[in-house]
Amino acid sequence: MKDFRINNVRWPIWALFFCVILQLVIYLVRFHGPLSSESSDWSAFSHYFGLSFSVLSVLLVYLTYRNQTQMSAVLQFESIFFQWHNQHRTMYNDLKEDIEIFSKNVVLHFIETHKGPFTIEDFRSDSKDSEQRNVMRYYRSLYHLIKYVHLSPILDNDEGKRKMYIDIIQAQMSDEELNTILYLLLTDEWKDSKLIFGCSWEEVIDKYHLFKNFYYPKTKSNFETFACFMNNEFKETKDAFHFLKLKSTSTP
Repeated sequence: MKDFRINNVRWPIWALFFCVILQLVIYLVRFHGPLSSESSDWSAFSHYFGLSFSVLSVLLVYLTYRNQTQMSAVLQFESIFFQWHNQHRTMYNDLKEDIEIFSKNVVLHFIETHKGPFTIEDFRSDSKDSEQRNVMRYYRSLYHLIKYVHLSPILDNDEGKRKMYIDIIQAQMSDEELNTILYLLLTDEWKDSKLIFGCSWEEVIDKYHLFKNFYYPKTKSNFETFACFMNNEFKETKDAFHFLKLKSTSTP
């Protein structure tokens, strides 16, 4: 937004400079002679340049109004975002015990005891609606919070800003939250739908590296298998993983 305001102010200044120079060149080409000592001549000369300054003054007023409108829209977006995020964290605190139990008894139990390569079908076959019911409120809340950021017209063409807001969400998520969201995402039958975002829900999660801090101990016997699955499933996050990086197999 700062760069946008600077650019909007800079181009009218250059336009003003160009118009003044152009008018001065035209004047010098058309009229010759020494400087006049008559006040009427100087008055006419000032009127000659007045049109350019008047037009550019109107442009500057318009740009100021537009910048203020856009700044107001950004402030409104941020006000809603932070209020919503605060409500989301309040919901997490209310469901914290359920999420921790679900993470330990369902998610980690499944990952730790799974034999062989991981697939989406493995997660879905392990899923039980009765176990997920309490934590689905948290999942839906996160979904709509990220949806608000991703689809906001205020952030159009500004992926860096979008990621900044998603990073604020991600930075406060506990390991138990990440475990829970991963499991619910992979068992979500609508995760591949592109009706809402223009891409799949999983691709949105991957795009913003929501799972970059996902932790699974390297001491676990199936760490390599699980890490390989995560790297293949979340290709955009692959280079951003902090704890699930795989050793390079390339040779010099």
